[in-house]
This record gives sequence, C-alpha cells and structure tokens, in this order.
Amino acid sequence: MDTGSPTSRPEPGTPAPGASPTASSPGPGPSAPRPDLRWPPPGVERIQGDLWEVVTQGAIGSSLLVLPLLGSILQEEDFWSLGPLGEAWWVALIVSLVGLATLGGALANLGRMLLRAARAREGGYGWGTVALVAADSRRDSGFVLQGGRAYSTLALPVRRRLLLSRVAAPVLYLLGAVWLPLAFAASVMLAARGIVNPSGAAALTLGPTLLFVVLALILRAADASWIRKARHAWFRQPWSADLAQAEVAAWNEQVAARRAELALTSGTPGSGRPFRWAAVALVPLGMIMLVPAVTLLLVSALAPAVARIAAPRVSFSQEKTARVEMLRRYRLESDPSVSPDAAGQALHTVAYVGVTGNLRPEMVPPLRRYAEPWLPDRDGGPIGIEPFLWSRDLVARAIRGGLGVNERAYLAGIAAHPAHQELSLLARAANADIVSTRWPIPLPDTVSLIELPLPTGWGIRQGAYAHVGKAVLQAADGHLADAERTMREVISVGFLLGDHSPFILDNLVGYGVVDIGGEALQALYQASGRGEAAGALAWAAGTVERTVEIAQVGLRGSLAEMPAVVLDERAMRGLRWELFGLVNTLGPCINLRRAVFGPDEGYQRWLETVHDSLVRSAAEEELFQLASRGLSATKARQARARWIGWLVDLTLGGRSEPGSCAALVDQIRTAL
Repeated sequence: MDTGSPTSRPEPGTPAPGASPTASSPGPGPSAPRPDLRWPPPGVERIQGDLWEVVTQGAIGSSLLVLPLLGSILQEEDFWSLGPLGEAWWVALIVSLVGLATLGGALANLGRMLLRAARAREGGYGWGTVALVAADSRRDSGFVLQGGRAYSTLALPVRRRLLLSRVAAPVLYLLGAVWLPLAFAASVMLAARGIVNPSGAAALTLGPTLLFVVLALILRAADASWIRKARHAWFRQPWSADLAQAEVAAWNEQVAARRAELALTSGTPGSGRPFRWAAVALVPLGMIMLVPAVTLLLVSALAPAVARIAAPRVSFSQEKTARVEMLRRYRLESDPSVSPDAAGQALHTVAYVGVTGNLRPEMVPPLRRYAEPWLPDRDGGPIGIEPFLWSRDLVARAIRGGLGVNERAYLAGIAAHPAHQELSLLARAANADIVSTRWPIPLPDTVSLIELPLPTGWGIRQGAYAHVGKAVLQAADGHLADAERTMREVISVGFLLGDHSPFILDNLVGYGVVDIGGEALQALYQASGRGEAAGALAWAAGTVERTVEIAQVGLRGSLAEMPAVVLDERAMRGLRWELFGLVNTLGPCINLRRAVFGPDEGYQRWLETVHDSLVRSAAEEELFQLASRGLSATKARQARARWIGWLVDLTLGGRSEPGSCAALVDQIRTAL
C-alpha cells in the first residue's frame, strides 16, 4: 500500500499502486487478495498533516502575542508605572510582535489549506476524507482506515474512534489557538467600555482556551511530526497541484465497494464552497483577533518612547530655582492693598511695553498700553555697554562719577518711562492672577494648553534692564538707598513671576530677572563700600552654585518621577503645571492595564491632591480642567487622526474623559 511518502509518480494512464483495475484490465479472481486503498488519496497529498502545522504555528503565535499583553493588563501597578517590566517594557513589545507575525503566518497557512481542501471537495472527495488527510501528521491513517499492519489487531469500533480522535484533537487545538487572541480582543473592547473587570477578562480569555487544550490533550497523547524535506521535493513537480479525475473515481469506487469493512467512510462528495467561505472568513476573523493587539502594541510603545523625548529635564529647571533662592531675603515686603488681579494686569502690561500691534485673538489686551519701548537703543546708546551688562559694569562706574552728560541724559530718559510705576506696583504684590488677565475666562473650547499664547518674556527683561538703568542714575546722584530699593524691586518682580506663574517659560524669565537685580545689588554694595554685604552675597551665590552642581549630577526627568514632582511645593510652579499636563498626555497609555481599564482610584486621589496643591484661583481652575486632559487636548473632543484614531476608538471605546487613553494619538500628534 502507498504510505503517503512516494518516491515516484505513476505514468499517466497507469493504474496507481493498489488501485482497482480499470475497465481495460481483467478483474481479480475469487481467490485474489483484496486490493489496498491508496493513502493519501490521489491529488490530496499536499494537505496531508497540514492541519497540525497550522495548529502548532497558531498556538505559538497566539501565546506570544496575547500572554505578555494580558499579563500587563492584569498586573496592578501605580498609574505612572511603565508596566510589570519597568524600563524593560520593550521586551514584552518584541515578544508580542514576534507572536503577531507568527499568528499572521498561521492564518495565511490555514487559508491556503482551506482553499486546497475546497479544490479536493470539488474534485470529488468527501469532507471526511479531506479532514482525515489534513489531520494525518503520523501518515499512517491509511493503515488505521483499512486495519492494515499493526492496526489489524484493533476492532473496527476502536479504529473508528481512533480516526475520529485524530481529527478532533487538532481541531480542538486550533479552536484554542483561535480563541485566545479572539477572546482577548473581545475582553479588551469590553473592559475598555466598563463591561468586564480584570478577573472577568482573564476568565473569558484563558478559561475556554484551557478547556480546548485539555480536551485535545486527552484525545491526543503524542506530538505530530512531518517529513518536510521529502514532501517539498515531491510537491515541486508541475503535476502536484492537479487532481487526476480518473484516480479519484477509482479510489471512490474502492471505498464504495468496501464500505462495510472500512473504519470510516469518506463522506459525501460535494461542493468546495464551505471551505472557500471558511478561507474568506479568515480575513475578518484575523482583523478581529489582531486589531486590538496591534493597537495596544502601538500605544504601549508610543507612550514610554515619547516620554523619554518629551520629558523636560527636571534638574535643569530646578537648578535655576536653586541659584536664585539665596536672593529671596532681598525681596521687598508685600503690600496687601495690591490685589492679585491688579498685579496680573501690571505683569500683562509690562510684557507688552513698546508693542503697538494687535495681540493674538486668544489673548485679552493689556489694561494699559505704552507705545514707547523701554530702551531707545538695544546696544546701550551713548553708554557703550549693552543693557544686559549694566548690572555688572555700570553701577561701579556711576558711583565713582564716571558718567558723562550724554550718558546721564540717556539714563534720565529711561528712568522717566511711565511704565516704571507698573514695576514698582508689582514689587509690592504678594500674588498675581496671571491666567485671567491674559486669556478670556472661560477658556475657548477649541484651545489646548499647549496652544495658549504666551508673552515672549522680552518685555519683562527689558523692563528689568530699564529699572537697573534707573537705579544706576539714582546711585550716580548719590541716592544709594533709592538705588538699592529700585534694585530690590527688580528682584521682587522676578520672584513674583517665577513663583506664581503656572507656565515654566514665565518662571525661567522671572528667575532670570532675579539674577539681573541680584547682580546689580551686589555691585552696588561693593562700589558703595559695603564690602561685607557684597561678600556675603558672593559667598552665598558660590555656595549655591557648588551645591547645585553636586546635587543635580545625572538627574533627569522621567515619567515615573513626574507625579511626585507635580506635588512638590519646592519645585518650580510652571514645571509642576507642565508635568501635570504631560502626565495626563502620556500616562493614560503608559501601561496596558490603565490603557484598557482607564483611570483607577489611585489616579483619582492623585488628581484631587494635585488640584488642591496647584489651583489658586477660579481662572486656574479652568487651566486645571484643560491640563487634566493633556497638553494638546481641548474641551471639545477633536476628530481622530486617520486610521490610528479609528483603531484606538474601536479597541478602547473612544472614551475622552481625563486620564483615558483614547485621545492619546491626537494629543501626541499636536504636542510634538
């Protein structure tokens, strides 16, 4: 009998080994031995054992794809955690990508097998024959079918059960391999919509899969093996894809003649459409299985990768704060009569001194406008020293009487600028409502946090230079106490902006202004004979510099430490606001559990604590609601970005509340 590993192809027109005699051949006599059925049947050799190959490949692919993702989803983590593997999050990503490719290959192989099975059905074979050949990894089902060789000792019912189990076992394995990603996809979409909890998602995904595997293990005790090299050489022949109709008919005749003694009938011949339909159905089935997994892989890789790029260097921002901290003692005493609203209006006014054009439509115009710029010449005019060097080089020269008539006249014109009164008012303010004086409240629905227009800071720095110029003129006239107060006003204005603005750009500009005033004050003390006070300032500055260099070596911002920095009252206020927005941009997708199940109680508690720590006014309440959605999200939900947005919506339900992952793609697209 042909065992399924033939070494040669019969010549056309020659009876196949074991085939019934044709009409031109004499039939066997009464005492002749009964001819054997050829196995596998002619024309279907190419699918012999293919079902097990698909099962093995599908099981490996499903496990590698789903289990790392499922484990990440089920593992409880802090809401800012990168997941169970922490900084090695990419390991699970690579494993899942390998699984994705393997599962995709398995589905493709299954589709090819089904199309070949359809051709076999259309060629005249019954579905039972096709299924038995596809499941014949041992290549001995022909012997079981006829009771040949070792199987001759088995009774017919036993051989029938054995063949049924050989078909059922790979089918059960295949069901398990298909169920795992299919149920995982359904679990993700149900969980993202609040229908199932983590334990329910695990039970739905793993329970039936384990049941299928256990049943298959009961039916199948040994693994399948194939002689791949020999088959590849055999099936490369040009006739391998053709079904010999004469051989099919001969084989079916033998089956019909021996129906009573065969362990399993071949099934009724018929159309191959069911197999073709099954092959076509693999396309939407594959989409259902793979789309949620692909989406989770995209968002889980995107958030940590972007966090490494977008996270501000915390140490750099804090260094700026630390370096000016020793000048805080030189702030002027605050005046309660200066309201936060008045201070905010004054800051907004100072920022646009000398600006005559219209502001952006999203901004509120300053309450007062000064068309004349702070400084007539940016290069210092007749003084010959650029304004940013006045604090260091001009103070001593003025006290020694080194200013000429033209220089004094130039400084007098600067000192007479009417906007100096705004700086003097700001120096006495304890707080400033910056948000409501810059933008209309409530904020427009179409503007995101990152799109809010900010002053460049140039007007405030120019005002600081002009105020130092005014102090220089006071020192040249011998009014040292007035000069000291004017310089301390610069320091006070810088701290007001640096301490109270919710924007890091303002903070950096403010602490830069503090530096300007501090340098001028030190020069004044030195030139006026107060060497001890000047030395104390220089010693404090040097000590702070060395301390900062030692303490901040190697420290950089990371998503894991951002939530703590947001709550740290010692951190720069604008940095805290920026990190709050960044956490809400990237955090919802930073680990898969949060991406699927959304914000948990830990996040909600953190959000409430941040609110109490950051929000100081009704206007900042508006800012908080905007930042809680992310840096680039608006109050009005935006349309999703092409196909990626469609995937996110389909998988995660399109939720848009603060702390959810569904809007991540749009936010990152805008923020970057």
